[in-house]
Amino acid sequence: MLNESLGKSFFEYVGQLRIAEARHMLQDPRNSHLKIEEIAEMSGYLSKSAFNAAFKKYTGNTPGEFRKTTVL
Repeated sequence: MLNESLGKSFFEYVGQLRIAEARHMLQDPRNSHLKIEEIAEMSGYLSKSAFNAAFKKYTGNTPGEFRKTTVL
């Protein structure tokens, strides 16, 4: 159903939702004290490298680059 209606697999859909949540956490100044590894874990990733790869795939930036450009 997802493949037909959204043009993506279930795993791609879930990955995009996880990265969207991670982006919100990285943008929130209240989370500036959290390490990227902690945000990765809170987003459902078990390793920093998997999180970094997925984040870059969907946003074009690493989580660190994204945080530097969005948090005041």
